[in-house]
Amino acid sequence: MRPFRFTLPALALVVALSGQARAAGILKKSLESGHLAHGLLFLGPRGAGQRQMAAELAKALFCREKKSVTDSCGVCSACRRVDAGGHPDFFVLEPEEDSAVIKMEAVRALISRSSLRPMEAPSQLFVIDRAECLREDAQNALLKTLEEPQGRAVIVLVAPSAESLLTTVRSRLQTVSFAPPASASAGDEETEQIKRRALEFILSRIEARARGNDADGFAAAPDFSKEDRQTLVGAVDRLIGWFRDALLVGAGAPEIVRDAEDFREKERIAAGFAGEDLLDRLELLAQTRERLAANVNVKLAFAALWEGFES
Repeated sequence: MRPFRFTLPALALVVALSGQARAAGILKKSLESGHLAHGLLFLGPRGAGQRQMAAELAKALFCREKKSVTDSCGVCSACRRVDAGGHPDFFVLEPEEDSAVIKMEAVRALISRSSLRPMEAPSQLFVIDRAECLREDAQNALLKTLEEPQGRAVIVLVAPSAESLLTTVRSRLQTVSFAPPASASAGDEETEQIKRRALEFILSRIEARARGNDADGFAAAPDFSKEDRQTLVGAVDRLIGWFRDALLVGAGAPEIVRDAEDFREKERIAAGFAGEDLLDRLELLAQTRERLAANVNVKLAFAALWEGFES
C-alpha cells in the first residue's frame, strides 16, 4: 500500500476510522474554544478507539505545521513520533504484562513528570489506559494532580465504566463517552437486511436531491418500529462503517476499502459530497445510534435521521 496523506483534520479522521463522531466533536470544540480540560475520562468498551483518539489529541496539541488548533499535519516530526510512540511529551501508562494493577510507583513517576516543563511540545499528554486497574490508594494519589496540575499537562484516563473509579476522581475529569466499536455489532442476516433497507432509502434520497427531483414522489421511509432495538443498533453501526468507507474514498485513500462491499456505490457517494458533508452524515448516524441506545422512540430516532439526510 502506498503512503498517503489525508486532507481532513486529524480529529475528523478519527471519526472516519472509528465512527466516534460525538467524542471527536467534544474534543474539537474544546480545542477550538481554548478550554480543553486538563483531566479527561475516555469512557467506553475496550477497542472503541480511545488510545487512537488520545494519540490524535496529542498530535493536535503538538503539531508544528498545523493550520488550525485541530488540524495536525500528520507528517511533521512531532506527529510522526506520536504515531511511533517516541515523543518525549506523550506518555502511556498501563498495567505491566501479567499484572492486574497499575503499580503505585508508576503513578508517582507520572505525577512527578507532570510537574515538570514539557521537553518540546507546548504541553505534555499522559494516558492512563485501563484506569480501572488503579488501586484506591493510587487513585487517591492522583487527586491533587487532577485538581491542580503543577505543570502544563493533560491527563487522560481510559476506563470501561465510571463505577471502576472513585467518585472523587470522576468529579475532577471531563467525561468523553465512546460508543462500542462497530465490529462488536452482530453481523447476522437480519441486521444486514435492516442496514440494506436503510441504505437503499438513504441513497435514493441523496441521488434524488442531487438530480433536483422532488423526494416526496419516492417510496416512504422504512418503518423499523417493530424491530428489535439491539438489532437496530447493530444495523446503524454497520451504516456508520459504510459511510466511514465512503469518507476514506473521498479523502484520497480508496485502496483501503477497494475490496470492500459496495465499493462503486461508496465511490459515487464520495464523489458527490465534500468531506465535511460526509462527516455530517456520520454525525447523524452516531446521534441515531445514541438515541436508540438511550431508548428514544424508534420512529422519532429514525425520523430525525431521514430528515437530516434530506437537508
